[in-house]
Amino acid sequence: MNKQDQRQNRIERWFPWIVGGAALLIRFFYLWGFWTSHPFAQKLVSDARVFDDWGRRIAAGDWLGRAEVFDLPPLYAYALGVFYTVFGYAPQ
Repeated sequence: MNKQDQRQNRIERWFPWIVGGAALLIRFFYLWGFWTSHPFAQKLVSDARVFDDWGRRIAAGDWLGRAEVFDLPPLYAYALGVFYTVFGYAPQ
């Protein structure tokens, strides 16, 4: 294997990692800017509000909920409830 092939192999091996890392970095800075300055990131609306309230009720011990039909899939609310129970609820 000559130097040109070694160089090509090294580029082919690292290129996806470099592109993926750059994409993650760009997304991180975009989301950080959104969360710190956008008004919709400061207030829960629509489904986010419903799931947050539901998750807090589950974390408070209301695991079974009320006798009602689920309007939304319950798994996310239960995952939030477990998360709030383990780590606490601390919005900004």
